Amino acid sequence: MALNDQGLAVKTINYHIVAIRAFLKFLLKNDIDCISPDKLELAKVPPREVSFLNDEEITKIIEAPQMRNKNPIQQSRDEAILQFLYGTGLRVSELAMLRKKDIKIDSNQFYVIGKGSKMRAVFTTKQARASLKKYLDIKNDNGEYLFTSLSGNSY
Repeated sequence: MALNDQGLAVKTINYHIVAIRAFLKFLLKNDIDCISPDKLELAKVPPREVSFLNDEEITKIIEAPQMRNKNPIQQSRDEAILQFLYGTGLRVSELAMLRKKDIKIDSNQFYVIGKGSKMRAVFTTKQARASLKKYLDIKNDNGEYLFTSLSGNSY
């Protein structure tokens, strides 16, 4: 109730309650008499509201590399990155770890190691494969990773 009086959000208060529950479980485990952690209930949290991009917004994002004044390799790389993120549903961390050997451009499917080190199948769109092929045709490095920095440093 004190946290509520401070004006904290319900979600934040629930984080505190979870921490207190963990501490109470620790106390019980070590034979220290205290109240049961089950007596602390979490507050109801309303479901998150999901918003989606409309077609115009998606088109603007995917065409953004063409609008910027960049060198052709950077423009092609950025376009391939956006097409892959949109056209495959990859997480950014999965995309960053993609190696050239992981993908066959003529196939519409490949595998990634995702969260929890689990392998999962990923399907690509024609546009994603086309933009990747264009990028690989003009890219001139021998690195093992698919998408790399063009600035010469590791960032």
